[in-house]
Amino acid sequence: MTRGILSATVMLTLLAPVPQADADGMPARVHHRHWHHRHIYLPPERHVVEVNKPTGSGYYTINGASFTAGDATCARWAAGERIRLLQGDWNGWCSTAVFYNLQRRQACELRCW
Repeated sequence: MTRGILSATVMLTLLAPVPQADADGMPARVHHRHWHHRHIYLPPERHVVEVNKPTGSGYYTINGASFTAGDATCARWAAGERIRLLQGDWNGWCSTAVFYNLQRRQACELRCW
């Protein structure tokens, strides 16, 4: 019985919290971290025509997906022009998508592939 009490006492003393001290013997300061949440306001997404190769061909890369112009007037879009999606999918998971070119003020239907 005494062995059990002795071993339990030893275990409790080993598991008891020990106050921390620095090298000079002074007690260590406890640092509490407080998170301050700041509201970050991001501008609206800006999508552009990434690639138009060869120039004037109507083969575009937008948001990493390939699109083809259905109309000759849409084939003149240049790389870097800002666009907005009106209908379809940014990632090309559609049969057709309608984009609005902000520089040319023109909406065009492009085929996804």
